[in-house]
Amino acid sequence: MLRSWVLAGLCVLFFAALLRADSGVIKTRNGQTFSGDITILSDQIIVERKGIKTTIAREDVLTITYSESVAEEYRRRHERLARYDVRGRIELAQWLFANKSYSLATEVLNEALQIQPRNPEVQDMMHVVERQAELEARESRKRAPAEFAAADDKPGARAGAAPPTTRPSTMRAMPLLNPEEINFVREQELQAGQPIRATFKNDVRRMYIAREGLDPAIFNRLPIGQQAWAILQNGTPEMRQNVILGDPSAMMQFRIVQRTVLAGCAGCHSAERSPSGNFAFHWPANNDAETYTNFVILQKYIYKSGDRTYAMIDRDHPQDSLLIQFALPSMMSSPPHPAAQNYKGIAKSMNDSRIRTLSDWVSSLNPVTPDYSSLNVGVGSEATHQPARGR
Repeated sequence: MLRSWVLAGLCVLFFAALLRADSGVIKTRNGQTFSGDITILSDQIIVERKGIKTTIAREDVLTITYSESVAEEYRRRHERLARYDVRGRIELAQWLFANKSYSLATEVLNEALQIQPRNPEVQDMMHVVERQAELEARESRKRAPAEFAAADDKPGARAGAAPPTTRPSTMRAMPLLNPEEINFVREQELQAGQPIRATFKNDVRRMYIAREGLDPAIFNRLPIGQQAWAILQNGTPEMRQNVILGDPSAMMQFRIVQRTVLAGCAGCHSAERSPSGNFAFHWPANNDAETYTNFVILQKYIYKSGDRTYAMIDRDHPQDSLLIQFALPSMMSSPPHPAAQNYKGIAKSMNDSRIRTLSDWVSSLNPVTPDYSSLNVGVGSEATHQPARGR
């Protein structure tokens, strides 16, 4: 299945390449990388760099990425997609996957799921993308200590100095939600009548049927979502822990919203840059642990201005959410964003499409505010309860 996705994505790349003759990077199936001016012939690709030409058979090519960033190419392709084009979004995700842009692949797959929540191809590819992102993040963490040690061993390195890529100590103090906590958040954000993706552990359905005195044949004919909902609503706490949920609708949308939030806020509110206001996001948030931790950070954050306390996410009055108010220019927001150099908001007015996206998402959340006080997230133990002092 994965191979077919990559091949399909490669076909898209070849078609695009025929229309252009720009410089770029070619990756081959045996792991080699060639950069330079790319010319595509019928069965060969020629890469020219500093007058030296290298000929590569087309069947040996894994991906072609032109010099402009993947994000720019993604935006151009995304703009051409029709509103309900699921197939186009799958193909775009395949191309992003081949270019290791997992967060953008997840974003466009979430759009496809909003259009067709039960599309098995989209669901399968989402799982592949998430697993690959987690694997590469894990490998990166494994390599980091050796890379840091090598940097310290270089001639002229200052004794005891941290390498440039080392995150400050605040990031190490930022815990991530574990799988059980992520599942807890999913359960809290689930709403009746919405599509449910779920798997079951430890024979929980049989235990639930026995406890409730149900007819097994009738219960097992129910859709998986209805089975999961019944156990979550009526089962014991132990039973609920054995219902492993996929993203509820609000969390699918949050994966898209998060990109807007990180683009506007992570420049100052990330532990990599000594976060302002003792408030930071995990960035780039390309896996479930970082994404769900960022979600809970937003839910728990409050800010005091004068005699009033504001919530970053106000489910009762979505327009009053700091997430929306702080996105506006200070002269238009209530309360205004604390003074910060060069920060002017990410939107010009309430009619901005980004404001509408944020507002629609807050409004889509479970109207009953869950209790996330037991989840320890943030830079410090009180980070999510401190006012932001600037970006």
